[in-house]
Amino acid sequence: MARILTSRAYQLPAVSLGEKVEDFVFRGPAVRRMGAEQFADAMMSVAGMNYPKSDANLNRIAALGLPTDVKLPLQPKWIWSTPGAEAKTAPASVVFRHLVTLVEAPIEAYLTIAADSNYTLAINGKRVGNSRNDITPDFYDVKASLKQGENVITVTAVNLQPNGRNPVAAELTPESDNPAGLIVYARVRAKDKVMDFVSDATWTFASGQKQLPVVELGAVDMAPWKIGKKFTETAAAQKDTLPVQRAALLAADPLMVALGRPNREQVTTVRQSTATTLQALELTNGSTLANLLKQGAAKVLADKQMKSVELVDALYLKAISRKPTAVERKVAEQVVGSPAKVEGVEDLLWSLAMLPEFQLIY
Repeated sequence: MARILTSRAYQLPAVSLGEKVEDFVFRGPAVRRMGAEQFADAMMSVAGMNYPKSDANLNRIAALGLPTDVKLPLQPKWIWSTPGAEAKTAPASVVFRHLVTLVEAPIEAYLTIAADSNYTLAINGKRVGNSRNDITPDFYDVKASLKQGENVITVTAVNLQPNGRNPVAAELTPESDNPAGLIVYARVRAKDKVMDFVSDATWTFASGQKQLPVVELGAVDMAPWKIGKKFTETAAAQKDTLPVQRAALLAADPLMVALGRPNREQVTTVRQSTATTLQALELTNGSTLANLLKQGAAKVLADKQMKSVELVDALYLKAISRKPTAVERKVAEQVVGSPAKVEGVEDLLWSLAMLPEFQLIY
């Protein structure tokens, strides 16, 4: 690292490059704009705010392995439609079903699930989530999906072929057999009741028009998956209430879409760096940015009990790492007002966000 940081190549000043460069020669790092998520995160940082909640299917308390005092009274089992599936079974798509009757509406309900190769989870006919060919346990808050009385849990589990392709009837050969399994733990609690349920022999799977009992393959820590500790920690984790500080954990909003955040399903190696008309419109009068600036201005005034001149200096330092020039300070103080007003701070935040110093990475 010392060799890299002290090298001439690393210390060269940033240079501007066009969209297309013929006969490229490295003359220094290229100046580039912040990405959509970086811009959103930078605005939140300047205002000293966190995002209200995460949209990502990720429980960071579980991921960090933080201690919890939640007790799990049941032992989940790996299940499948055929015996010996943990060793090998033909690629297939299996629809599992479980009927749960709750004596009360839950005050908390979290479901942990893993499948080889992937799954789609639905509760009472509404899709809750799905995986992407990964055995890592997923954690869902399903309180809003469950109700007092009868609930139908449906999991469509797909065992892919070894080459990762979806199963096709003509290709279901013994040579393509591979492990398959599904495991579920639902932690469902009312005020004085434990209503947990797990994947076990009480589940069924669809075979034509019939529902047949599943096969219990083994305990949570069985081979070849061996995810017992991780699965149990995830199932016992508290709800993720940690601060959300990264736009990557959120669904894309109109501002991030305009700034070039691609759809999750798209493979994008390079994002467009030149400004577009849509970006200009969204940055000047888009409602997403306007609401963010309004909330940010209120937060700044609530946190920083300062005179206008001190507030201006503090925002310049946080946004672009320097104090304002004399001319900038004079204009900014007039914009903010004395005493500082929410509308004035909102305008100053917008002005700072539009500066090349803020948007460009050198």
